[in-house]
Amino acid sequence: MKLRYYLPETKESYPIKIIYMILAMLIIAPVAWFYLVQLPPSPDASKYKGLVYLHRAGHNSAPENTITAVKNTWIHGGKAIEIDTHLSKDNELVVIHDDTLDRTTNGAGKVKDYTLAVLKKLKIKHEIDGEEVLTDETIPTLEELMTVAVGLGLKVEIEAKNASDYKVYAEKIGNLFQKMKLHDKAFVSSFDPRILYRVRQFDPDIIVALAVRRDVFDNWVMDAIYNWASVTWVPHLLNIGLIEPHQKMVTPEFIQHWEDQGIQINAWTIKDKQTKNWLASMNVGYTTNCLGAQCTNKETDQMEHDQYLKNKWDTLP
Repeated sequence: MKLRYYLPETKESYPIKIIYMILAMLIIAPVAWFYLVQLPPSPDASKYKGLVYLHRAGHNSAPENTITAVKNTWIHGGKAIEIDTHLSKDNELVVIHDDTLDRTTNGAGKVKDYTLAVLKKLKIKHEIDGEEVLTDETIPTLEELMTVAVGLGLKVEIEAKNASDYKVYAEKIGNLFQKMKLHDKAFVSSFDPRILYRVRQFDPDIIVALAVRRDVFDNWVMDAIYNWASVTWVPHLLNIGLIEPHQKMVTPEFIQHWEDQGIQINAWTIKDKQTKNWLASMNVGYTTNCLGAQCTNKETDQMEHDQYLKNKWDTLP
């Protein structure tokens, strides 16, 4: 007769049991979720392979996330841009990076607390020769900016920032994709997989990109869980078309891992010549602040300043 030994039911054993329960949930829940609610396969994202995206629409030569920045990117030979989106109080998609207005406009407070009509009255700031000036630029709606970008033949990464309502954001972006026929011209990215899930749930034909980074939390256990999930079951649950890692995560092994799965890579944010050259040699896309080989702190040159100040659009279609 075999004897079975059990841990005594002491108060000291309870924390151990809780830890085991948490670990079991972390393993079982994602697997169950994966098989129950996995989204359809992603459309082909190879059209975005190896592209260079100008950060915030090309804010080196014009106010960030503006129509002027889009035009300047095209004038200087850019092929793709990255822009940032938020929902206004009346649920309109606007193009702005921060969730507050203070840094980039003459307004103050949170973007989500103002209607589009109020946001349109604000002016956007820009630094010229080390001096911050107030320009005539206004916050564009996503549709306004996309009309210009698509007209210039640019590919666009639309980053979804902190959406207060994932379902509303997904419906708004999905309806715009369908209205403007953007499926072959743009994709939606986010650090938040919940937004991407809602977007693909609304329209499975939209390509999405999961942005990932290290050290999200101040707790090493949470960071370990996040890092594991963000490169294992989460991308496959969403059926992403692209993965967007911080540049420090990109290694030959990382590249091979995702290429073997047919998922494109867009690293961020690359500023130095050496890294740009290495990624280009691997045919890996990246987001950068400048089209030149080496981005400086000012991230501008006089030619681009002159282009912006004189507002020369003679070559625009």
